[in-house]
Amino acid sequence: MVRQADRFGPRDPGRWTWLDGRGQALILLGRDGEALRSLRLAFDANPNSVSTHALLAAAYALNGQIDDARMALAAYDRLRPGERVADFRKLAPVPLHLTSPDYQRQRARLKDGLRLAGMPE
Repeated sequence: MVRQADRFGPRDPGRWTWLDGRGQALILLGRDGEALRSLRLAFDANPNSVSTHALLAAAYALNGQIDDARMALAAYDRLRPGERVADFRKLAPVPLHLTSPDYQRQRARLKDGLRLAGMPE
């Protein structure tokens, strides 16, 4: 659906939102290279998106690009100083305990990426 939306609205000012969401989903699925492509496009469309910086940090780290991960995390930290892995997206629309064990494992992967990038526990 994201690809279709991108074909229909490549200049949509809200394009970054679906690219950011796609990037997160791809991280959860372990498709880090694809996640990076989507998140870079999200960043290009809206460099002020706070979450994109954190997702880029996680994707870079999980992809073995630690220097890039640390730079993305530093940008995130300037926007959200003091953020910790334990608190990252804690206020999700759906409480984590209501999600499936598979989703919880996939979400743990995102947090592993944040740790690898250098976000404090």
